[in-house]
Amino acid sequence: MVTYNPKLAQKQVFEIKRQVEKARGLRASEAKRSEYGDCAKYVSFVTADKKGSQTNGKIKVVMNENKINEALKLAGST
Repeated sequence: MVTYNPKLAQKQVFEIKRQVEKARGLRASEAKRSEYGDCAKYVSFVTADKKGSQTNGKIKVVMNENKINEALKLAGST
């Protein structure tokens, strides 16, 4: 059985947005994977060269919009 709680939804949306903003800030500085903590679920780590093309080289951090949208859609469901 799935239920919806509007107060829980409001809290969860706030937390999701806070984690996404933290991930965006860390992405700008290309932080280490361990620095992301809980917000790591909203980013993907891919290898890329300086032009952004995927290669076997440097790690590039990309926001995972699908995960963010899915989490926002399910906020408040228990």
